[in-house]
Amino acid sequence: MKRAVYARGIFSGICVFALLASLRAAAVDTLHLEMAAVEGPGWKAAGVTLDLNWLSPTEVALTVSAVQLQLPPPLENLSNATLICSNTVIDAAAVRCHGGLLRLQSPTLDRPEISVDLTYYPVSGAADIALKDVRLAGGALNLIGTLTQAGWQFTVAAKVLEIAKLPAALKGFMNWPSGIKATGRLGINARVSGQDKKIAQLQVKGTVTALKFSDGGGRKASEKLAADFTLDAKPVADGWQFAGHLSAKAGQLYLEPIFWEFPRKAVKFSARGVWHTKQNTLNVAQLSIDHPGIAQAQATLVAALNPWQVRSATLKIPAAPFAPLYKVYLQPLLIGTAFDALDGTGRIGIDLAYRDQSIDSVIVDTKAVGLEDKRGRYGLSGLNGTLAWTRGATPLRSDLGWGGGHVYKLTLGASRVKLQSAQSNLDLREAMSLPVLDGALQIKTLNLQKVATPDMNLQLTGALTPVSMEAFSKAMDWPLMSGKFSSVIPNLSYTKNTINVGGDLRIRVFEGDVTVRKLRLEDPFGVLPLLSADIDIDKLDLEALTRTFSFGKIQGKLSGAVSDLRMANWQPVAFQARLATPADDTSRHRISQKAVNSLSSLGGASGVLSRSLLRFFEEFSYARLGLSCRLSKGVCEMGGVEPAENGYYIVKGGGIPRIDVRGFATEVDWDVLVERLKNATRSEGPVVQ
Repeated sequence: MKRAVYARGIFSGICVFALLASLRAAAVDTLHLEMAAVEGPGWKAAGVTLDLNWLSPTEVALTVSAVQLQLPPPLENLSNATLICSNTVIDAAAVRCHGGLLRLQSPTLDRPEISVDLTYYPVSGAADIALKDVRLAGGALNLIGTLTQAGWQFTVAAKVLEIAKLPAALKGFMNWPSGIKATGRLGINARVSGQDKKIAQLQVKGTVTALKFSDGGGRKASEKLAADFTLDAKPVADGWQFAGHLSAKAGQLYLEPIFWEFPRKAVKFSARGVWHTKQNTLNVAQLSIDHPGIAQAQATLVAALNPWQVRSATLKIPAAPFAPLYKVYLQPLLIGTAFDALDGTGRIGIDLAYRDQSIDSVIVDTKAVGLEDKRGRYGLSGLNGTLAWTRGATPLRSDLGWGGGHVYKLTLGASRVKLQSAQSNLDLREAMSLPVLDGALQIKTLNLQKVATPDMNLQLTGALTPVSMEAFSKAMDWPLMSGKFSSVIPNLSYTKNTINVGGDLRIRVFEGDVTVRKLRLEDPFGVLPLLSADIDIDKLDLEALTRTFSFGKIQGKLSGAVSDLRMANWQPVAFQARLATPADDTSRHRISQKAVNSLSSLGGASGVLSRSLLRFFEEFSYARLGLSCRLSKGVCEMGGVEPAENGYYIVKGGGIPRIDVRGFATEVDWDVLVERLKNATRSEGPVVQ
């Protein structure tokens, strides 16, 4: 005899179990139940339909369907679930389904059928569940769980999931980072436990291989990245407490501006902290980086999420080899500055604090550090000591010394600087002397304001003690010159990448005086330094000058000025120059054959002596000589001491034997003029026998 029983309502596990037992005793072979909801510890099913077909006193064919099925996170809110157990065993303690089939209508699954083992304990409402070979994101996972009155726990083992398919598979469970496209493979083993709908603890171990991702904007990316990771997390009052580890073994990772290329020895990252879900902030109390052969670092971090913004951070790096630390971690931060192309030796330690979107303080310890700019602009050797800077009101002191160095070709001697920093400023604590060639830059005061900002400003006062022109000439690979140059520096400033020198730089050379005024240097260590100045020249001794440069012998004095001088990358691009015999010059005025030809070539009239009787004289008298040049757009507009027919006088004759040298080229290409000057100083000139 067959009977059908239909029931609606909410049934507890005990009532269902008792009903099944009574129906079987009454020889009911088939049972159909409809229930609004059935629930147990950590789970709930709504719109439940139950169909039973007894195969024996203890075995039944069971089909259970639920319109909505809520499971513990992250397996919650599943719909249209159907469980088919062809051989279900029912005894006094439990209902057991082995080798069952679970169908889920879910877009996240690659295959809707899942093999399942299920044991339900009606008296306690507990259940054991095992989902096998769940096809997801191109891979497979197994899930084993236990649900009791005391709580629930699940373990998940996933094999070779395709990361590209994870966003669709995880939709509804978590928010995939927007704009991130990724490929690669993921394997995980996870354990999660909790009570009702609350997770008590989450433990994850995983491996990623061949990971390639990009944020689309080029600020975050990886290539063939392989890493192992672990994560332990548990809820706290206002979020999640976590501890995680990442061991990167291969591939490349770029997180602007840092680029990692992981060697055979794994680079290890460890973090411990709290994710405050209500404030959506991350507080990392401890972050460790172990980069073999480069550095070990400890850090802290407080950041806002979505959008990401670092609110505060600290970083401590004990003494680490400078060269690899600079290449991987420091150089990317210095791109566009004067320190973005360095070779270095020695060891360096860093203690840095960051707050309110800017550096709060930084302390750098150096041990036998050598720095050399790859473009040859500067270098220092034997750096030892501490350099410290702070935005805070509590002062930090620096004491830093070095054994030597250079700025371009100018050698610097050993020195030491003592500074104090507070409120973004750096001040010299005591006067210092910096040897330059065979002289010294005596620095009386030095103040740097708004350090580490685009508005950084430097003010310096001091003096340059006499430097010999001989030492300067050797350093610059120039012909040897006599004399000295020195300067009192009432004010030197550096702001917006520009150096301005207040006061005059005085040079005593060739028994005369050269005064440099309004000296200004823009982008001094950049790709294209720009220099401007005005130069006054007073009574240089022409015999000493021409002897030095093999120009040919000239006796007399020379005065003049170079105004509005502009140089780009140390090459003149504009100026107005006029050099001539001073009106009050009473010295002897004589000029040699070679000097005549040298001056003539500059004015476009070379070889004048060889075409006249004057070639038989070795020297000549003159009244005045001089040249002028207005350089603009690569062309020099030429002139002399006074106009002449079809040209200008370069040398105005006077005395016996007298000679006039005229120039005819009023416009000369600057590069051509420079080449003529070089040839004049190299040539031996005509020889008269």
